[in-house]
Parts: sequence; structure tokens; C-alpha cells
Amino acid sequence: MRLKKILAIDFIRVICALGVIVYHFSCHLNNTRFLPFYSFVNGDWGDVFVTIFFMLSGGMLYYSYSNVTSLKDYYYRRWKSLYPMFYIAFAYFFLQNIFSFGNVFYRGKPTSLILSLLGIDGYFLYRYENYYILGEWFLGAIIILYIIYPIFVRLFNKSDKITLLVLFLSYLWVLNTSFFIIGDFRNIISCLFSFSVGMLFIKYTKFFLENLYILLLAIGITIIICFFYLNLGSNFASHLMGFSLFIVLFHLGKYVMKFNCLKKLFEEISKISYAIFLLQHLVILQVLNFRNPSNALNVLILLFFTIGLILIYAKILYIINNSILNSSVYLYFENKFLNKK
Repeated sequence: MRLKKILAIDFIRVICALGVIVYHFSCHLNNTRFLPFYSFVNGDWGDVFVTIFFMLSGGMLYYSYSNVTSLKDYYYRRWKSLYPMFYIAFAYFFLQNIFSFGNVFYRGKPTSLILSLLGIDGYFLYRYENYYILGEWFLGAIIILYIIYPIFVRLFNKSDKITLLVLFLSYLWVLNTSFFIIGDFRNIISCLFSFSVGMLFIKYTKFFLENLYILLLAIGITIIICFFYLNLGSNFASHLMGFSLFIVLFHLGKYVMKFNCLKKLFEEISKISYAIFLLQHLVILQVLNFRNPSNALNVLILLFFTIGLILIYAKILYIINNSILNSSVYLYFENKFLNKK
């Protein structure tokens, strides 16, 4: 059964993608960081938008798969949504690096290429030197979350309150222990926490996303965390900011998407949001390596130019990916795999 599209989600997805671009752009400026682009008083915007990204992933996955009835269908659909486009983009930049270095295994161990084939090279870069090129660390995290989702959603459906409580306590433990080598924000428990809150928001949409009092509370929390230092720790503050901002953006999105011209614009950008996430960091680095201004006006002009360039490249990648996935050859093997006539 075809599910009804939630238009506000397209709006949030686009804001999230553009937010990550602006954050990474500010990270690599030679000039002192433009603080409104980079951080707020209790944390940085990168962590906030990644939190919202995990919430979107969890919420929309739950919307489509509140029950996983076929593991084969579920894992194939998840693979198809992530890997073909990743492989296309990775292959292009990997070949560039091969010609540049004059060596296929320019980063040493050939076995570490396995991490790239699995799409988790960025996530495990803290532990193993590998061939990470694109996709950001959170791609690896989302792949891990997709893998464990069929088990997690059973626990969530059986008792969402107990599951969220245990997960929240585990999250607090992550914040207060040095047991893990990986940073606390990138810890998979931390990622699963924001992922599951997205599931919760979608399951109880009327309470969290259609409630005026919850909206007013979210606006208040967003303003307070953004402008007043609370000594909560950047991880906790970024999660809380992400949760509240998600609600605010959802309501704003419902209003914005009523305008047909804006609706079409956000829907088009939303379609290429994954391609944007894959390419944005590389494009930003290439642009700023060519020109890295210090004047504020020049920075803004270059930022808009970079966003436009990323959108063009993302659209090209999206078209190439769709052409392959809709080709007769691919569809033939897909139907064979899924046992369709």
C-alpha cells in the first residue's frame, strides 16, 4: 500500500542538507569561523543537523516499516536506497585518486577497501586508516542502524516506553564513561537514541507534531539552548536542540509547503538530499582550496556559489543513479532476486 507523503518531512530534509553544507563550509574557512554558521552557545550546528538527520531516518523508516514482514525485501530496499549511488560516487573519486597517486592501493592495505565497499569507512576512520573519500561518518552509522532495525523495531513495538527508557539510560552512560574509544556523539548508542526519538515522533504524530503546546515548548527550548549557556554538555545540548528544532521545522514546513512554488522546490531538492550528503564535503574542500576568502561578503557569495555547485553535482549523480536502477538490465536482475514475474 502506498503511504501518504508527509510534505513537512521534505522541508526538514532540505533544511538539514543545507545546514550541513553551511556548517562544513564554515569549518574549512581560513578566516576565523563564522560563529552563526558554525556553532551556538551550547554546541555546534553540525551535531544538531546530524541529530535531525538520524531522527528523519528513524521516523521515515518506521513510517514505511513499522513491521518488518520480509527481511529479504527490507534489506534489499535499504541496500538499494544507499549503496548504488554511493558506489557510483566513490568509484569516480577513487579513480581520480588512483590517477593522482599512480597507485591503486595508494593508502596501503588493500583489505581496508572492504570498509569502503560496506559504506562504513568514514565511521571507522577513527580506528582504521582506510580509503574513506565521501559520505561522512554518519553514513556508516545509518547503515549499522538499518541492519539492527528489524530487531530494534520489535522491541519498540512491544513496549516503546521501556525500550526508550533503557536506551536513554544507556545514552546517559555513554555520556559519562570513557569505556568507548569512539567519541560519545558518534557512539552507535547515541545515534540510536536520536534515531528512535524520530520513530517515537512519527508513531505519536498527533501528540508530538500536531500539538500546539508541544510546539510552544519546542520553540522555547530552541531559543533557550541557542542563546543561553546551560552547561549541559555539547552532546546532550545538541540532541535536545535537534529534538526541539525538528518539531519547530515540522510546523514551519507544513506552512511553507502550502505554497505550490516552494513545495515544488523543496520536493526537488529533497529528492537529491542523499546525493548532497555524499558529495557536499568534497565539493566544499575543492572550492575552498581554489579560493578561501576572509571578507564577509565574499564568503557569503562563495557559500551560495558552493551550494549551487553541490546541487548541480547532486542532481547529476541522482540522474545517473536513477538511469541505472531503471534500466532493463537492472530491473531484470531485481525481479529475479525478488522472485517477481
